[in-house]
Amino acid sequence: MKRFMTAVAVLCLTGLVMGCGPQWARSPVAKNRDMQVSLEKQQSPQQQAGRRFQHPFDMDAGRLKVFLDQLQYEKDSLILGKVQELPVFEDKEIERLAPAIVDALAKAGPRQRVRFISYNKGGIFIFQKPRRTGGVLFVDKAGRLNLAFSYVNYVIKDKEIRTTYTKNLYSDPLQENTADTRIKGPGYASYYRGGAGQEKPWWLVADAADVGRRVKTPPEKQERAQPAEPAGVQKEKVRQKPAAVGEKTFAPAPRVAGEEKKSGGDTAAEGWSRRKKEIRQKLEYLKELYESDLISSEEYKRQKQQVLEKLR
Repeated sequence: MKRFMTAVAVLCLTGLVMGCGPQWARSPVAKNRDMQVSLEKQQSPQQQAGRRFQHPFDMDAGRLKVFLDQLQYEKDSLILGKVQELPVFEDKEIERLAPAIVDALAKAGPRQRVRFISYNKGGIFIFQKPRRTGGVLFVDKAGRLNLAFSYVNYVIKDKEIRTTYTKNLYSDPLQENTADTRIKGPGYASYYRGGAGQEKPWWLVADAADVGRRVKTPPEKQERAQPAEPAGVQKEKVRQKPAAVGEKTFAPAPRVAGEEKKSGGDTAAEGWSRRKKEIRQKLEYLKELYESDLISSEEYKRQKQQVLEKLR
């Protein structure tokens, strides 16, 4: 009986060290005293049938660095009693973490996601304490980058060792319903919504093609603001726009000139703004149908291409 209980204890301890029991199997991609980046795969066939990713995925390390640099988290200030917005990662963390994550995404299989743990020292001088930030990252079937945090700049206790298991070291943020930390990302990123439509502020989602964009104001808001400007300012912007990709084809000069004589405003720009809004709504609707498994991947790509053809 004692031998049996000992064997059970060893199995349980092994499960804890692996993180979250025997649910995930990990293979390291990069590991040193400052970070750990691994690939995770659910072990049982029943678990594997649940989620598939768009992996391997080729991502630019420079754009990922910009994205990580844009992330902030909210923290209560003990002195001022107000909420502070602080950077999630230090510059040194970003420089070493981004290339490792890019390498992991390129090596990942369709059922593997990326697990990362990054260490830093927060505080000032003698008050500095070791901290760690960790979570999971993957590109879903719709081509969106998902980044979910298990913890952000968690202060490591004096008795804890980095290589020793702690409760939340390998926790699964995708399974959480609440979290103490709220992440703030760039304008092109949004919070993941659960089955009941509830936002998960520790889980960011962004189109992989947008990752690394430095534009803070959403393009649709900029388009809505343009018609309200004086006509002279609009004309000056039209002369500057040829540097933008494909801008000439959107508003032919003769049509703009004719409509200005009738109304005194840039009605062609207004029409283009409405057209872009309709296209965006159709794309979002198609994505919703695809993510709800109401249409196949092939049908989603075909319909998406037909909608995008209207931009040409």
